[in-house]
Amino acid sequence: MSVSDQDDRVYNTCCCCIPLRMSVFLNALFTTVMSVGMTTGWFEGGEGGSTGYSIYSRTIITAIEVTGSFWGICGLIGAYNCHWHFVRLYNIYQWGRLFAGIAMYIIDFPLLWYCELWVSDNVAAHEKMGWNPRIYKVAMHGDCLQERTEFMFGSLLSLAFLYYCASANSRYQDQLAGEIPFLIKLDKDAPKGHFFSQSLGERSFLLPNPNLRAQEV
Repeated sequence: MSVSDQDDRVYNTCCCCIPLRMSVFLNALFTTVMSVGMTTGWFEGGEGGSTGYSIYSRTIITAIEVTGSFWGICGLIGAYNCHWHFVRLYNIYQWGRLFAGIAMYIIDFPLLWYCELWVSDNVAAHEKMGWNPRIYKVAMHGDCLQERTEFMFGSLLSLAFLYYCASANSRYQDQLAGEIPFLIKLDKDAPKGHFFSQSLGERSFLLPNPNLRAQEV
């Protein structure tokens, strides 16, 4: 969405009310804080959640989250100073984070889908999915349905939010890529009329007859 001020200048917004530049800055700040928090152990993942239910999804998500501090700082610099290149770097990270979330969903969903198999047929579950202590613990507590439901809706909402943030960053990147009107370079050989001046000491202005002066011009 976009809003306009009293001078009819149009500004792009995020979440209907936040200016686009501010939304990119806040997103980058949140990314940096979360990355530093996960690296230092301030934030701990749940049984699955953002850390994934398998070794593959955990590796992907951990790599994305741990390196987010660098990319988040790039986004902060880009949004604060309106630097297109820094905003582009952070935007690449955001799309990469989205694809990593999709990969995590594809890897972890089958594990939760066959979660009850650990209770009914332990051998078949091991042959189908391999040993997975996290899923096994969920199954032994009888939380398969709840865990699967929370994962499905939570992950889909998370992916939708990541896509929205990445698209907002792309819109801000396109906005920075456009040239500001008063910075457009003019052709030096064809100056605009309002930039043209003429000396009053020229011969045409010294002629007494206005008609002759017009002909001279």
